Amino acid sequence: NSLTIANTGQAGPLDGEHIFERFYQGSKKKESTGLGLAIAEAICRQYGLHISYQYQEGEHIFQVQ
Repeated sequence: NSLTIANTGQAGPLDGEHIFERFYQGSKKKESTGLGLAIAEAICRQYGLHISYQYQEGEHIFQVQ
């Protein structure tokens, strides 16, 4: 009863405390607005779902339950 998405992306873990905050840009990428994960989290909340993040064995893992 979950959807898991994993990729290698940027080396090292993201800041799990802040990545779902609007306008947060961990690496200050010029082309990033810092809205993508905040929107994903808002959609999950709207539908009673939970999104989480972890970094494991070199992969960024997002899980929606």
